[in-house]
Amino acid sequence: MLKFIFWTLLLVNGALFGYHQGYLDSFIPSGREPARLAQQLNAGKIRLLPANAKAANANATDHPAAVKPADNPADPAAGQPAAKADTTDAATPAAAMDAASAAMAETKTDAGAPPAADKKPELLACTEIGNFSEADAGRFEARLAALMPDARLSRRLIREASSYMVFIPPQGSKESADRKVEQLRSLGVTDFYVIQDQSDMRWGVSLGIFSSEESAKKRLEQLKQQGVRTARIGARSTISRVAVQLRALDAAGREKLETIKADFPQQQQRNCL
Repeated sequence: MLKFIFWTLLLVNGALFGYHQGYLDSFIPSGREPARLAQQLNAGKIRLLPANAKAANANATDHPAAVKPADNPADPAAGQPAAKADTTDAATPAAAMDAASAAMAETKTDAGAPPAADKKPELLACTEIGNFSEADAGRFEARLAALMPDARLSRRLIREASSYMVFIPPQGSKESADRKVEQLRSLGVTDFYVIQDQSDMRWGVSLGIFSSEESAKKRLEQLKQQGVRTARIGARSTISRVAVQLRALDAAGREKLETIKADFPQQQQRNCL
């Protein structure tokens, strides 16, 4: 029994070995190399095509007239119409693409340009005129109301200095103020007085009061030439002024404003704060 199994396995292994080595292909085709190559049909007619051959074949399919052979190859004139048709058909897609590109560019340009009707007028956000007195501000606003009834008006109060003082800051005590006075006398300064009221300027030294800032600056320059180094200028008293503000002025509104301003030549125009 063992001998039978041994010889059976030996025969099976021998058959498998012969099959894998191709000795039995004439009886049992395996479908593997090299037997499969030997079974190819018309292998010599196979040729490799370049990558653009697919596009060329597509054009040939879409335009069969371009590749249709002439009915009479011997007649030279017979091939001329076909050649002309081929040129025309080849040019047609390129021309169509150029026309489509031009149309798209024109459409994009038209879409990008805003319609003239949608353009908004340029507006002046906010402008401010004057340091008016209360009476002059009333006159100015009345003129605006007459010429520009829809104008958006508002007021801004301004504190303006009415007089200026040249002074030496407070010295902290009467003794210190007296010492500063002696220094002024030694420099030849005689026009001064010690401030003794209960204000923030108590024990300061006044060197002059002036109606304009320019006059105060001239006095300060004279004191510096005499050797006074601690003097300065400050507002002695203030008055209230009115600035008139206008918002969202168009071109026509700005022209009307210039007409009204001509009657108030001392008032300056500036941007709103």
